[in-house]
Amino acid sequence: MRATKTRPGFNIPRGSSESFNFRITAISDNLIGAKIEKAIAEEKIAALQAIYNSQKDKGWFTDDLFHSILRIRGVESNSRSGLAEAFYARKVALDPAA
Repeated sequence: MRATKTRPGFNIPRGSSESFNFRITAISDNLIGAKIEKAIAEEKIAALQAIYNSQKDKGWFTDDLFHSILRIRGVESNSRSGLAEAFYARKVALDPAA
């Protein structure tokens, strides 16, 4: 077996050209973004910290990490607040009346 050289990969956020002022936005092939406001993001981060006590001693389990992920998804989904969640979705049914 021969060793090969590897290159580091980067998760570079990109603004989606398919983003409009919808609450749900297609980020990539199987990833959808749900735009959220800052107050809701803070509540979600606080809930993660409260619920997953077993992870508190991990160096990566910080408010900054979770906020950064929400921020990257916000850029990708063109969120006004700059924040969004992302979900894997193989199939999505949207209600146009909603």
